[in-house]
Amino acid sequence: MNEHELNNTVTKHNALIEASYRLSLNEIRLILYGISLINPLKSEFPTEIIVDISKFSSLFNTDKNGLYNDLKKSIIRKFWNREFSYKLYNEEIRLSRWLDQVDYCDKRGYIKIYFSERIKPLLCSLSKNFTTFYMNRVVNFKSIHSIRIYEIIIMHLNRAAQDGKCIFSISIYDLKKNLSLEKEYPRFSNFKLKVLEKAKNEIN
Repeated sequence: MNEHELNNTVTKHNALIEASYRLSLNEIRLILYGISLINPLKSEFPTEIIVDISKFSSLFNTDKNGLYNDLKKSIIRKFWNREFSYKLYNEEIRLSRWLDQVDYCDKRGYIKIYFSERIKPLLCSLSKNFTTFYMNRVVNFKSIHSIRIYEIIIMHLNRAAQDGKCIFSISIYDLKKNLSLEKEYPRFSNFKLKVLEKAKNEIN
């Protein structure tokens, strides 16, 4: 079994918070689950993440029946090929993938995912420019956009707090870029209804 224990927190470099990508709900939950096994202050990077179906089900309050097959399908059909892009310090844009390798065993019902070594600097040995939030704040969200918007809110509020403020602003263009929705919802009213209002209700 995995020697690492689940934490109640998720910590990411802000470049990953602001990265541009789209995932399914199961896929982002797999990422949150994996990151919760990583100590962000240490250099140790457990690339092999064993997905404990019972713990995953309990963490996200989902039905355990059929969960193994659902997660396996999510991984091998799409997540395996998922990519994300983020900005480097020199303003270059880096395109990367989440996973390097996947192992699974139907007879024993376990799944192993291997985070790409390329994203190690975004998840461990973090000393600045990172955001931490509690897992229990997002585990019941049913929208991928709610989770992403929540992360972005926490990051911006942390930045604003350094200046003694409790508000921040972000352009619709930048938010849609973070969510990889640049070509969707050309009418703001639709974006507000389908994304913003749903996120607001879940977060509140």
